[in-house]
Amino acid sequence: MDYQLKKVMEALKEMKYEVTAPIEVVSFSKQSVLGQAKDGTIYISDKQFDKGIREIALTIIEENDPRSSSSWAPKSRPSCDQT
Repeated sequence: MDYQLKKVMEALKEMKYEVTAPIEVVSFSKQSVLGQAKDGTIYISDKQFDKGIREIALTIIEENDPRSSSSWAPKSRPSCDQT
């Protein structure tokens, strides 16, 4: 997992795509959840690592984009994006 995540981060950096939030690999209780951004951290499902570098990168990009995830909104607003 560390190798794949390192490769993804290197590729994103090479493309000048900035990811400033820390990334943690976790097991979500819901199998359908691939990633989540919460409290300034990007959580990515360990299941994504079975799908390859492309899927890992796409999940990080989605969760890093404040326009596609309500979890970067003020804490008083509930998060509804759990893909």
